[in-house]
Amino acid sequence: MTTHINNLCEFHYDPNRTNPIDIAVQNRGEFFIDSVLEHRGDRQRCSTMEFKVRWRGYGPEHDSWEPYKNLAHTEQLILYLVRNRMRPKGH
Repeated sequence: MTTHINNLCEFHYDPNRTNPIDIAVQNRGEFFIDSVLEHRGDRQRCSTMEFKVRWRGYGPEHDSWEPYKNLAHTEQLILYLVRNRMRPKGH
């Protein structure tokens, strides 16, 4: 990514208000899972299921349904599957 020098400004870090990780994530356009809320689909075939995700730093209006393959190796999905007595694929 390139930017013009005029777009740069001094960064004032306040540890009580600013989390550098959140700034970096926002700048890179990445999203992190806060929690998996619910599921739909065939419980016997995780690969065909979808899971409702709450994204870190976003409210319920931004929740989205994501296919298993997008979440398969995330800690939040594994915890959700265990809590709901479902087994992660390959376990």
